[in-house]
Amino acid sequence: MKKTIPAILLFAIIGILLFACNDDYGKNIFPDKYLKILSLKESGFIDLKMNTTQDKVIDSILVFKGGGYPNSVSNMKLKVLTREEAAAFGGYDADNVQIIPSDAYEMIADENVEIEPEGRYKYIPVTFQPLKIYNAMKEYGDDVVWLLPIMLESATDTVNLAKNKILYRFEVRSPLVDWTIEDVSNVEITYLSLDLPISVKIANSESNVQDFICELDVSQNEQLLEAYNLQNGTAYNLLPAESYQFDHFSFNAGEMMATSNLTLTRSGLQSDHEYLLPMKLGALSTETFDKTDDVKYLLVSNPKYSIKEMDKNNWKIVFTNANRDAPRLIDGNLETAWMIPWWIDVAYTDDYDYGFKEYHAFTKRRDMPNAAVVIDLGREISFAGMGIGQGTLDMGDRDMKDCEIYLAETFTFVPDGDMANYNNVEKGNTWKFAINCTNIPNIGGGPYWYELSTSEIDSGIIKGRYVKIRPTGSHRNDPKLCSFSEVYAKEIVAIDGVVLK
Repeated sequence: MKKTIPAILLFAIIGILLFACNDDYGKNIFPDKYLKILSLKESGFIDLKMNTTQDKVIDSILVFKGGGYPNSVSNMKLKVLTREEAAAFGGYDADNVQIIPSDAYEMIADENVEIEPEGRYKYIPVTFQPLKIYNAMKEYGDDVVWLLPIMLESATDTVNLAKNKILYRFEVRSPLVDWTIEDVSNVEITYLSLDLPISVKIANSESNVQDFICELDVSQNEQLLEAYNLQNGTAYNLLPAESYQFDHFSFNAGEMMATSNLTLTRSGLQSDHEYLLPMKLGALSTETFDKTDDVKYLLVSNPKYSIKEMDKNNWKIVFTNANRDAPRLIDGNLETAWMIPWWIDVAYTDDYDYGFKEYHAFTKRRDMPNAAVVIDLGREISFAGMGIGQGTLDMGDRDMKDCEIYLAETFTFVPDGDMANYNNVEKGNTWKFAINCTNIPNIGGGPYWYELSTSEIDSGIIKGRYVKIRPTGSHRNDPKLCSFSEVYAKEIVAIDGVVLK
């Protein structure tokens, strides 16, 4: 008996379903409001992401027809809701939503659409134009949500109120021309002019299918300069228009980056003065790309004396009278050091190492102030400064506190047993005092620079190819001994942009 009841119920359900396929029977057993029921397959929020490089984006709204009497014509239409209705449905404040412009999409709206008797669904296409949506978005702030709210209606059929609304939400991105440079870049016009490559890139896109150019906008430079000075407490002058030249950025199809030269000249500039050049992107030759509003700044200086650090590729040791480890001073490694060797006896008689041929060296030790190292820079320079590097291992490798720097145009040394000359290397040489390096930090690292001031250079440029380093002070308890790791040099390469020869 228990098995019979479920079987009867099963046959009853099947019977109802079969009779439901018969229009007349369905029409007789179902209430009118359930004869034809229309509903949207997707309802609620539909998020669309698109790009302005897309000409069109097509989506489809799928309407289902059901109910107890589906084999007849259904009539319906799609209605675009008002901003207030959309806000209420989506749970937004009406002030924070906007409806996309009517010319930014194509859809059969407010017109009767039929589903034929034999049909069970209907696709209704919606075509969006991303560029028009994007242009509308640019007129409002980022907090605005852009919508296309659609509601399904029918004058003859029942609409499922739980599935009768779609709220399209849009995120439209435009390929963006953006900077690749820092917010503030320091630029020095070393010589009479400088070609500075400046690059921009395409963001928000994985490809570029067109040729276009991007201009530089200089129309607001005065206001941008004033705002920068006010914000940063500075008083920079604007770089004069005659002191720079820039064409435009040019992109070719397939290229994601464009580089153009900014030519800076000293024309109209005051020596030893700093100028500011705001960099703002201007007009584009295409509507499908946008540009960043970020402003970059070039801080341009044109020193009277242009100074550069030397490379040490051609440097070599020519003399050391205290320790044969002097090449460590020019090996570029702060973990190696030269030191006055406390474990070796002080020299009292001729201790020149006649068998060593790489450079002039000795077998005994000399304490300060008799210790010295001479370096051949490889060419004559106009001296600007000296840098000292201190050891990073903290094993007695960074305790030189003071030293004197001398330069000479030529260098000679003859081992003749003259102990005074062995100590000061003055015989046959004309050393010119260059600079005192004082209070060198007893901290690993560097270089710790000691540079001539403009007024010191004005009083006479010191030239030379050979540098003598004479330690004079130590951080050690024993004032006779010291050590350090590296030596560096800076040279004057131009005066008011004119190359020194």
